[in-house]
Amino acid sequence: MREGFSITGLTTAASIWTVAVIGVVVGIGFFPAAFVLTLLATVGMMILQRIELILPSHRELAVRVNFAKGKAPLDAEVRRFVTRHGYKIVDASLTITIEAGATKWHFLMFTRDRKAAGAELFARELAMIPGVEGLDVAHARN
Repeated sequence: MREGFSITGLTTAASIWTVAVIGVVVGIGFFPAAFVLTLLATVGMMILQRIELILPSHRELAVRVNFAKGKAPLDAEVRRFVTRHGYKIVDASLTITIEAGATKWHFLMFTRDRKAAGAELFARELAMIPGVEGLDVAHARN
């Protein structure tokens, strides 16, 4: 299922298909094959879960910031702020909109550092920047 920048439920969907296949195999009377498939699916999911925790991953956040009229910082200042928190802006995602003198920034940022600031801490510190009138920080990936 897709919500904004996030896609969720892929593992659940794969599990449902696996259970459906096992159900069909039981339905046609191949009980030993159904038992083996059940064991393989269970062991496979347990092993893959552990492997997933070991693999390098990255966290992405979608950020929207509204600055007061005439209070928007320079691009380099925003990038320094993001970098200080352990993230990097995805260049192709940056959108800057100016309406009636007020500036709105929208971008994705990512990190591979598991110790980087979480969405809540990042949002709190971003809100303290002079001129920020509103913001929205959301997880963009799982």
